Amino acid sequence: MRGEDRLASLIDALASSAPAPASGSAAAATLAAAAALLQKVAVRSPKWEGATEAHAKAESMRIRAEELVELDSANYLAFIAALRSGERVPEARAGTLEAPREITRIAADVVSLAGELERNGNPNLRADAQASAILARAAAETADLLVRVNESAAGSGASG
Repeated sequence: MRGEDRLASLIDALASSAPAPASGSAAAATLAAAAALLQKVAVRSPKWEGATEAHAKAESMRIRAEELVELDSANYLAFIAALRSGERVPEARAGTLEAPREITRIAADVVSLAGELERNGNPNLRADAQASAILARAAAETADLLVRVNESAAGSGASG
């Protein structure tokens, strides 16, 4: 599926009545956008000797964040199925923590790389590096919220 089709599909799914995708997938998509901005800054910073490595790091983070969009949804749907069946609920609940925790870790790396690109990259793209850090922090804040909610959920459901 083409990028714009995937984005439209995700936005439509987020707006739907389906239980997933929800805020975890939105946080992962936001993180992917933040990393993509860093790819742009790096590729447009050919005078900086660290640009190629920065681009590779940003690309790796973007790809993983894109994967987390799907993983978060799948894990939440597995949790709902476990609740309905009454089987493997603790394991399924633990699964709801996997993507948000990884989002938080990757977001910290994006913020760090954004600072590096802000200092060393193309000065005309400083705002893009700064925006990337803002987006990554928002993704991390959302993911942290989901971890807190999902850890404290008693059995009636978990945020997703």
